[in-house]
Amino acid sequence: MIKKLLIILLLLIFSAACKNNKPVENDNLTADIKDNISDNKSVQKETADETVIDIFTNNNGEVVTKIYKINSKTIPENKENSKILQLLSKYNDNKCISWIADALKQYNINDNLADTYIKYNDIYLYEPVVLHIGLICENIDVINMLIDFGADIYAEDSSGENILMLAEKINNEEIINIITKEYENGF
Repeated sequence: MIKKLLIILLLLIFSAACKNNKPVENDNLTADIKDNISDNKSVQKETADETVIDIFTNNNGEVVTKIYKINSKTIPENKENSKILQLLSKYNDNKCISWIADALKQYNINDNLADTYIKYNDIYLYEPVVLHIGLICENIDVINMLIDFGADIYAEDSSGENILMLAEKINNEEIINIITKEYENGF
């Protein structure tokens, strides 16, 4: 719980600094953060366990921030997701969908992504599942593909945010209809 609060506090400080266009003053981030953010690159802290802040603007012009930790212990690549990864490869120019592909290389489709925090507009997700990221991408084909491959429509992030709640917050009628239809089919 304390870890979650610290991550949320860090992101709030970072978000406030970005809104005010002031430099981020945090010893945990490198001095290159401003240059890297404008180039949509990852920012890394040089330690055994690296914290990465990845920021980009999605297709709708909305800023998406992902903070995650790369542990020095490497997680073996998940071979069960190879078919999904192959299908996602046609979207290789989309930063958001590359997050999904990266997650599926190491996690099962319904695993919570450990030590991952995402801010999308005013929506905060802590340790989401891949379908949460799919909803943020707002790519209907990818959302349907993930569901077809067994993505859990009832999944929650570690803060209790479920897929339907996120769809309603994003307020994309087509996504809400897909998730609602899946909920109705599930009962």
